[in-house]
Amino acid sequence: MYKPFESIIQLAAISFLLMSCSGQPSKWSADEPFTTQIVAGNAEGSVFKVVTLKGVQDQKTLRGQVVEFFLSPGEKGNQLVGQAPVARFIQGRDGVHIPADVLSLQMVTLYHHMQSLKEFEEKLSDEAVGTWPRKIGLQVNSKDPDTRYNNAFYNQKLETLYFVPYTDSSLPIPLNPGVIAHEYFHSYFAKFVLKPLAAQKKVKRDLYTEYVLKSLNEGLADTWGWIYTGDPDFLSLSLPRLNGMRKLESWDIRKTQIKPEAELKTETQFADNSCEDFDSCEMPMQDLVKKAYENGTVIAQLFKDMITFDQIENKKAKSDSQIFAGRSILELLEQIKKSVDSGSLSLENTVLLWSKLLGELSNSQCEVLKSAISTDSIRDQICSNR
Repeated sequence: MYKPFESIIQLAAISFLLMSCSGQPSKWSADEPFTTQIVAGNAEGSVFKVVTLKGVQDQKTLRGQVVEFFLSPGEKGNQLVGQAPVARFIQGRDGVHIPADVLSLQMVTLYHHMQSLKEFEEKLSDEAVGTWPRKIGLQVNSKDPDTRYNNAFYNQKLETLYFVPYTDSSLPIPLNPGVIAHEYFHSYFAKFVLKPLAAQKKVKRDLYTEYVLKSLNEGLADTWGWIYTGDPDFLSLSLPRLNGMRKLESWDIRKTQIKPEAELKTETQFADNSCEDFDSCEMPMQDLVKKAYENGTVIAQLFKDMITFDQIENKKAKSDSQIFAGRSILELLEQIKKSVDSGSLSLENTVLLWSKLLGELSNSQCEVLKSAISTDSIRDQICSNR
């Protein structure tokens, strides 16, 4: 079980001990590397790790080539507004900038992981995929009771990662690398799927389409979090209430299959018939959102095992397998958008599209993929070129 991360107490104690052998940060130049200390958390616990942040331009705000931070930001005229948080450090004799409070620890940890995600992204495509620096809002004031505390989300309109206050006793969400990667993936889904579809006014976005896209968005984001961390249960590190509910366990043919199109449409029809105005009828939509996360977990479990099979059976280095998987998923996003245009969007069809992007598959991979599909016409196309 994950040991509670009592961040305030631990950090205060560490800072106090370091005061005796450290001093205030000496004058630092943006031309110099910014060496600092972050938290690395996993299922065994949390440890402090020394890292170097690249492209930092301001020591106080940590504004740099990778991240621009905002403290409790607001919105004005479709623009993100708010002051930059101020980071405080104690400098060790070795020149390491040690965060002196929780907010500073969150800032350096987020910067480090966004830097790593940027480096990973650059290996996936010769062309720029994201826009840098990325905007991150800390201590965000959310009016939604479901996201007011202990949560993070991607604001598509403002292209900003939001982190709300964390009040639990586990690993704080802004320090959880899997959650950071999960939320960052949503920016890919927005860029390649949601925004292009929104620009096409002639394309009808019905409830079924929204439901399937939500399922895929969450499932692929969980897959991205696992690719980045290697942890199949990274969410429970910060959200123990999930208790492994979204753990990416190994696929088993006895598990529930991916829902076919007919079942997905039945679920959306039930919600559609339950209320004419979804803004004033929350229960059907809340139930559908819950089901979307469940669908996403099944997708992520399948994708994780397919990627693992590829690494083991083809004797690939972990880094090579990660790059192969990342590229295939980014290519899949463009296929998902096309399937909406053609009216062929479904979870099963998305699995079929991805299988074709993977190239030649092993017997084990074919068996696992086919076990996930219940629609004969789609299952028959899996590994049909063998």
